[in-house]
Amino acid sequence: MQHLGLPYSRGSLVGKRAAGLLAVAALCIGARDAARSETTGRVFYVSESAGNDAWPGMSAERPWQSLARVNRENFRPGDQILFKAGDRFRGQLSLRSSGNPGQPLMVASYGTGARPLIDGAGDPDGAYEAAILVRNQHDIEFRGLEVTNAIEVLRPGQAADTAAGLLFVDDGAGVLSHIVLSDLSVHDVFAKAIAHRTEDEFNRVTVSAIRFVTTDKQSRSQPSYFRGIRITGNRIADTGRFGVQIGDAGPRGAGNGNAHGRDPETGFNRDIVIAGNRFFELGGSAVQLAGASHALIENNDFDFSGSSARPDRMVGRGSGAWVVNSRDIVAQRNRSRHVRGYKDSYGMHVDFGNLNVLYQYNYSEDSEGGFVEILGNNRNIIWRYNVSVNDGHREKEGNTLWFSSWSPRRTPSTGIFIYNNTVFLRPGLYPDLSFTVADARIWNNIFAVSHDAMIGEEMKLDLRGGTLDVRNNLFQGHVNSAFAAMGSGNRTGDPRFTAAGLTAPAGYRLARGSPAIGAGTPPPPPSFPAAGKGIFAGISAAAKTDFFGTPLPADGTVNIGAYGGTGE
Repeated sequence: MQHLGLPYSRGSLVGKRAAGLLAVAALCIGARDAARSETTGRVFYVSESAGNDAWPGMSAERPWQSLARVNRENFRPGDQILFKAGDRFRGQLSLRSSGNPGQPLMVASYGTGARPLIDGAGDPDGAYEAAILVRNQHDIEFRGLEVTNAIEVLRPGQAADTAAGLLFVDDGAGVLSHIVLSDLSVHDVFAKAIAHRTEDEFNRVTVSAIRFVTTDKQSRSQPSYFRGIRITGNRIADTGRFGVQIGDAGPRGAGNGNAHGRDPETGFNRDIVIAGNRFFELGGSAVQLAGASHALIENNDFDFSGSSARPDRMVGRGSGAWVVNSRDIVAQRNRSRHVRGYKDSYGMHVDFGNLNVLYQYNYSEDSEGGFVEILGNNRNIIWRYNVSVNDGHREKEGNTLWFSSWSPRRTPSTGIFIYNNTVFLRPGLYPDLSFTVADARIWNNIFAVSHDAMIGEEMKLDLRGGTLDVRNNLFQGHVNSAFAAMGSGNRTGDPRFTAAGLTAPAGYRLARGSPAIGAGTPPPPPSFPAAGKGIFAGISAAAKTDFFGTPLPADGTVNIGAYGGTGE
């Protein structure tokens, strides 16, 4: 396992790309964290190789030695706990202290060399569920550590089907604010054994590199949730299922209810930024949000989610990112590649029960499931200015577009807006189309299909008394004729990409003279109520740039597809 998040061989990214992600993460932290770290407290040093728990631990010359000694201490706001670079600490780090706003409790490293490693499975008496456990604490920051938890030997009473690298729990402690996780390397997080043959078994698997959970202890007088989570500039690889999972375990959580009628002041984990991270070779999804409000997922790399590289320890199914029972969510400028899985497993998808979700400026490539997946009982879902290359090659339920009514009450979604996206398929791909929906608009998209390929080899259409408005799209190649004939203003022709077939976004700019330039229609005016506020300060209700960051014409000219310029 390489140190620090530099990619290893399988991906196309190199060191410059990793450096760029870290730079993005630094910008995210600087721009969005109102409470900055202040070293106003005491400094404690911990060294497995040179420490002694009988020492005071207040200097690098006389550090503590063990996690057990750290776990016994009551820390004060502003204190720092520094682990020695190059040392390996076996067991669980379990903090029982909090910081204050502007004076967080800091956990980081000192010295030079490899990151200090906290190994939750390294204790000779057996592994812990989580290598780092924080229960009912707030204003804490973790930076510059390596964390692993590949469980082989269970402790007495330990469940065999769960594991976490870092686990944060709020079980009725009220609002827990300001949790920052930055510049971490979290890898090899596996349960002792997982069963996932049935859907119920699969849903019970919560193995995660980073997990936040709010348990079922809610009341209006004492709402309990996390607020102000920042997960930036980390490298997360090789897990049984999730990279980052943020949810709750009570009846308000995943699998129950929906975000439409829930009181926005109770129950949702909120104000969440997941940015500039690299996720690699995960058994499930890189990011899952359940019961979240006001979350921003941006500038992340999702590579090989849904992996089955270790079939005995990985579930082998998962989208790059997805949300369920959540509201006011933005995912933008993420790159999802090589997603695998026998269900779901799209570049990103919207599960059920969500309100106000905006996916824009994302790149999806070689996802087994497909490009767009939107399940049931959602409202106001916007998919704009994204690029999809070679998505949807799974034989069963591989789709370019899939709208489903799947939800507890099998309720179709309403207010779906799919516009100004670019889709390209190489030869040999035949994804389907499936529409069970109450109200959807598919406008100004390019669907470009190579020879010996097709979009909509099979098409399902179940409008449930609603409308599917397919307007002003450009079709090239073999596209289902019934789909291409829907609506008005649709046309066929060569979009004249600058490098069609390239597995990179740059290939899908338009050359001068493209029939897609200036041929679009003004998109429908979707409402994203949280635009311009808080973590969405840079988000506008209407798109201001194209996929490539070029400002859209001020005169209102609209292209078809994700490129908004005048031609290359």
